[in-house]
Amino acid sequence: MTQDEIKDLFGTIGAIESCKLVRDKTTGQSLGYGFVNFIRTEDADKAVKTMNGLRLQNKTIK
Repeated sequence: MTQDEIKDLFGTIGAIESCKLVRDKTTGQSLGYGFVNFIRTEDADKAVKTMNGLRLQNKTIK
């Protein structure tokens, strides 16, 4: 998934402050993890409860 797709997915929960997928500096390939920061703490808590354990493209969101 792209960074924009992740942002759109998590954006259904609440307003996002930032979203970053971590990539290999040399190849640009995704390393399979990233970070999503919400503006409101309540939305971050809801995201953990909603998305934890969800499988996307053979990866489990934690």
